[in-house]
Amino acid sequence: MFRSKGPIIRDTYSMAGWLFADLLLGLSMLFLIANTVGPKPTPTPTFTLTPTYTSTPRPTMTYTPTFITAGGDGTQFVQSSTPTLTTTPLGLVGLSNPQCYAIYMSSFDMVGQQKTIVDELRKILPDDEDKKAGMIIVWGNGGDSLEGRRIAQNVGGLIKRELDDSFDENTQQKFLFLDTGDKLRVLIEVYFFTNAGWKSGYEVDCNSRW
Repeated sequence: MFRSKGPIIRDTYSMAGWLFADLLLGLSMLFLIANTVGPKPTPTPTFTLTPTYTSTPRPTMTYTPTFITAGGDGTQFVQSSTPTLTTTPLGLVGLSNPQCYAIYMSSFDMVGQQKTIVDELRKILPDDEDKKAGMIIVWGNGGDSLEGRRIAQNVGGLIKRELDDSFDENTQQKFLFLDTGDKLRVLIEVYFFTNAGWKSGYEVDCNSRW
């Protein structure tokens, strides 16, 4: 007995369903890919630094005499040949060569002989606004370094207080001691401004401190 094969019938509705399902699957994949990639990150801005130049005034140099330590006892002296320059309202004015003056004390009692010392200072040093001193070095001989410096400081204080027109707050001071020469001797080394032109007639040799 022979069986005959019937014709293969394609179901149009079935095919349409499969196509619709494939379309939904493709749309779903596109949706998932779009959500996974996400938005592009915001670029970070870059800053360019532009330097600004600030003008800084240059300091004015002041040249002062050079102190040199001599000997093992720490004795100091200043080189007389080195002038000091300073700026004044009138311009650049230098210091004169040192002018030295000597006074002699009768004892270590500064209070008891203060008037005598002041009278002596007024005789040898100026008290005039037109006779300004740029620097003063007072050397005291008290037998040892401690007493010598104490005497120098006391005499320097009297000069600043009693002769303040010439030795004002702008006058530099240095107090040192002498370990040679007469005891209770005070040597006053003054650097006047070059426009002062001061001479009292009581000047002594500055090298006498040695």
